[in-house]
Amino acid sequence: MHILASKTAFVLSLLCLTLSRSVHADGNSEEFFEKRVRPIFSEHCFSCHSLSAGKDKGGLRMDSREALLAGGNTGPAIEPGKPEASLIVKAIRRTDPDLSMPPKKPPMPEGAIQDIERWIREGAAYPARLSAVKKNPAETHWAFQPVKPQPVPAVRDAKWARTDIDRFLQARMEAAGLAPGGDAAPHVLARRMYLLLTGLPPKPEELDAFLQAYAQNRESATQQLTEKLLASPAFGERWARHWMDVVRYADSKGHENDYEIEGAWQYRDYVIRALNADLPYDRFLREHIAGDLLPARLDPASGRNEAVLATAWWNFGETGFSPLDVAVEESDLLDNQIEVFGKTFNALTIGCARCHDHKFDPISAREYYGLFGMMKSSRVRRAWSNEVQFEQSAARLRALRDKADAALQPERAGMAFPVPPLELDGSKLMADFSKGIPEGWMLTGHAEVIDEKNAASRGLPHGLWSGTLSRKLPASLRSPSFVIEDEHLHVLVGGQDAMVQVIIANHQTIREPIYGGLKHRVGSGNMGMRWHRFSIGRWKGLTAHVEIFTGTVDDQLRLFKTNDSPHNQFGIRAVILNNGKVPPAPPGVCESGMPRLAPPPEIAAEIAAIEKQIPAPERYLALADINGSDVPIYARGDARKPREGTVPRKYLDVCGGGSTPKSGSGRLELAESLLSTKNPLTSRVIVNRVWHYLYGRGIVPSVDNFGVLGDAPSHPELLDFLATRFVTEYRWSMKRLIREIVLSRSWQLAGGSAPAADADNKLLSRFPLRRLEAEAIRDSIFAVAGTLDPKIGGPSIFTPHRFKGTLTNGVDPPSGPIDGQRRRSLYLTVWRNYPYTFMDVFDKPPPMNTFGKRDISNVPAQALALLNEPFIAEQAKAWGQRISKLELSSSQRVERMYREAFSRPPSEREAQQALELVGQEKTGWEDLALALFNLKEFIYVN
Repeated sequence: MHILASKTAFVLSLLCLTLSRSVHADGNSEEFFEKRVRPIFSEHCFSCHSLSAGKDKGGLRMDSREALLAGGNTGPAIEPGKPEASLIVKAIRRTDPDLSMPPKKPPMPEGAIQDIERWIREGAAYPARLSAVKKNPAETHWAFQPVKPQPVPAVRDAKWARTDIDRFLQARMEAAGLAPGGDAAPHVLARRMYLLLTGLPPKPEELDAFLQAYAQNRESATQQLTEKLLASPAFGERWARHWMDVVRYADSKGHENDYEIEGAWQYRDYVIRALNADLPYDRFLREHIAGDLLPARLDPASGRNEAVLATAWWNFGETGFSPLDVAVEESDLLDNQIEVFGKTFNALTIGCARCHDHKFDPISAREYYGLFGMMKSSRVRRAWSNEVQFEQSAARLRALRDKADAALQPERAGMAFPVPPLELDGSKLMADFSKGIPEGWMLTGHAEVIDEKNAASRGLPHGLWSGTLSRKLPASLRSPSFVIEDEHLHVLVGGQDAMVQVIIANHQTIREPIYGGLKHRVGSGNMGMRWHRFSIGRWKGLTAHVEIFTGTVDDQLRLFKTNDSPHNQFGIRAVILNNGKVPPAPPGVCESGMPRLAPPPEIAAEIAAIEKQIPAPERYLALADINGSDVPIYARGDARKPREGTVPRKYLDVCGGGSTPKSGSGRLELAESLLSTKNPLTSRVIVNRVWHYLYGRGIVPSVDNFGVLGDAPSHPELLDFLATRFVTEYRWSMKRLIREIVLSRSWQLAGGSAPAADADNKLLSRFPLRRLEAEAIRDSIFAVAGTLDPKIGGPSIFTPHRFKGTLTNGVDPPSGPIDGQRRRSLYLTVWRNYPYTFMDVFDKPPPMNTFGKRDISNVPAQALALLNEPFIAEQAKAWGQRISKLELSSSQRVERMYREAFSRPPSEREAQQALELVGQEKTGWEDLALALFNLKEFIYVN
């Protein structure tokens, strides 16, 4: 048997990959229409071509798919799947002067035209108005009704069911005249349990132990194996990958330069730890929404604050690095946050209300902008993972400093250093830090106001300074939101290894904009303890924030990489606005020769001992509150067209509403709204997700959309029963819910074809056959080959790629090793512009939006990948060589390989064919290994 990796096969593989990836598109094409196409029609077309306007110029209406297909005087307006042949595209591209649309107006923006072309190419889905909508879905649609406890139904065959889940499913089968199929064979059940709970197949020794226990007592054996797998570290790895799909995890930002999201992997490891520890889902949710506002939850192994780390997921959206219009870029970024949030926790397409009230679900544009205000009142943050240790050290140092100040009081009494005034010369003073922290400014970490009383003992200019306890203690300072009312903004700053930046519209740009620098590094040369000036212009009329923090930002290759040193320190005296490029002269400086009173030797020794124990700052991506503020509704979702007035920050009325925050972003109130008993969706959604991952299909098949356009539940009573039990009895425990499902007799049924009366197996009389996900396939290959590195966590591993000069800056990320260091697939980088083709061909979704349900395709590229992918050839060789060295007969080796790959012995015919293959070539065992990798059974679970 020979492996042919020809150029033709490679090209065909890429072609098939392209075709398979196009299926991902934006997930739900109807949602794409509502979010991207309908607003275009509303702005440019409906005024002349809709019933609501009472006009059908040219005989054309555009307010339904049927009307577009019927067309007007010149024929059908669209040809689904063929944008180039569609008259509407010709009209908006103005390739025919007789069809130029919209008339007497500038051409549509290119982005809008491309959205319409994409919509037509993908089938031109156009949701019809549903009768349920007219009857008010808040009152009629099942998902918006309260979760109610459900009685367990009676069944005719009382002996069959083992659990309450069985009785719900059995009752539906009996009502349809069906009976459940037979139980799965024990080796089938073992493989199913291992793969779906840990993502790895059982080893032959593990399989034998289960089979022996199963022969003695089936229920006891399955219970023991379930507990073993739920306690395995591999459980958290397997289920973390599910969650990473939902929150669109990525290691880079995409767009032109595809900057790395520095430390994204720390969030991934947080999820693994949380799932393995069975962190209750309500706490897990609270940490995701507002972990920065909760009391610290420390990881016992590292002492890191896990709660803050959970908020990193908000920042995984794709974004440009230096936008031309900062407000529009921020608006798009916040929209992605809202859309992913809505789908993740409540399975609602909230993003469809950006431009208008939701056309189907009871979500208004006002409510959308209530959420928008929450997110606009939050900011990306470089949080310190060891901030609790810093606080503890600061408290000890503060006590020693106070003790030293008391001892030095006699010497300080004769020393006075008045605060030098600011010479404003007609400039406007926005903030002066010589007497305290102005109202609205937010300090994280420790900083101290230096005035005439303590200037001598600190040896610093007057103003606010970090590092007065220890320069190893990091700090950051953030201004309230303000409008730049003058041509120039000036900041008087000092320090060393620090950064001051102005953030426009609360949008954190990655690189300096081409039309005005916003970042300034502080502390070069010997200027560290003197005031120097940072000035910006060209931003008049825009909302901004000023931020200053210890550590400098590497804005070349990574996003928010902060370089800290033991000498971090910043100082700020004032922020000034004026209409001149030259700022006022700085006040008097504190020269290096200025006397500084040293603490008594014994206190200095104690301070040095504490400083020695302060750990180096470790940063991770997180979220933080800023001064909360409401926002206006944007006309048609355009940030450049704000309407008058604002809307309150508040959650959806259909989900219980919740309270309006008095201060801050409101994310803490949002978390409580999600977990309120008045919210009918949160528990249903997570229970349905777990069911989907264990069965391959949710009780509600549209796992990310419980709205009117989503699917109805196949077993609504069972869904509410589990949602109620999950909250009241299981106390939000994911592992208890999984245990209940796995130990049901229904989940342990054999697979196979369902009866004709239930051809698509909605009633689950058989276990659904399903293909493994890309990660489970790749991980199983390493596990079977015996080469898998079981290490948990750590930085992401670069994947191999062949791209050169793809990015605008011409700097490609490193191409990683072919085998990815033999680590599990969730540890590979998810690089937006550098996809790992093997993963993509097996339907790994792009990290752009929530994908609670992956596409499952069956394309030739998959067979070609399993045959030709270099790492598979490597692993086949490793597996074959390992097997060939075992002191077994050839027949025993063949049996061993089948048991490792499929958890079963080979049939007589399979064994004979395998022995013939092994005997034909010198590399026979390697060839057999490759052949077994390529059997469908290897990538399916039944």
